[in-house]
Amino acid sequence: MDYIKSENMYSLKEKSRYGMISSEYNLNSREDILDYNNEEINGEYSPILVIYKPAKYLRGKYILDDANYIYIKRQPLDALINQEKLEDKGIDSMGAITYLKLKHNLTNENLQEILAEIYVYGQRNDIKFENIKLADITSNKVWMTADKLKAEFKELRYYHKNLTQRVKDIYDSTGEYYTQIGGKYIFNSRAFMHSYKTFKNKDIATK
Repeated sequence: MDYIKSENMYSLKEKSRYGMISSEYNLNSREDILDYNNEEINGEYSPILVIYKPAKYLRGKYILDDANYIYIKRQPLDALINQEKLEDKGIDSMGAITYLKLKHNLTNENLQEILAEIYVYGQRNDIKFENIKLADITSNKVWMTADKLKAEFKELRYYHKNLTQRVKDIYDSTGEYYTQIGGKYIFNSRAFMHSYKTFKNKDIATK
């Protein structure tokens, strides 16, 4: 999260027919990226994280849009840019990326967890990630909806019929973060398990 907030961005194109991206962004050049993930290790590339912000033209200069497109893939940076047609998303092919090469030994579940963390961070801070869907989060074991928790922790039904509200109360008591999307609460299930066991020991039926 700290890396994403650092605003360490690279311009995909230095100049277009109408000029350059506004100097207020203080962007690095794309050529300054040293590691393009060109070497395969044990038959595969390391995963890379790319967050792309397209540019729009306004009052004589290009400015970056509020929208963000996020990708985590095992391929060279140039291949990702071409495959996802990132330069086609911005006006006159202008835009900027945040780029980070991740540890090679991360599993697919690790990468899904990173995606989920970024998604929830965006919800908390009103940041738009256009291509992260709720399904991306609920497909892994770390983040789950209240409905999935209901099936996972059947014992909670004995303590309280309104599971969603009870889980919300548990999170409120610990300060752990949850978010609500489309009427459903989304939780970090690892943190929830700790809270659940704590409440169970105190008999949450009467808490």
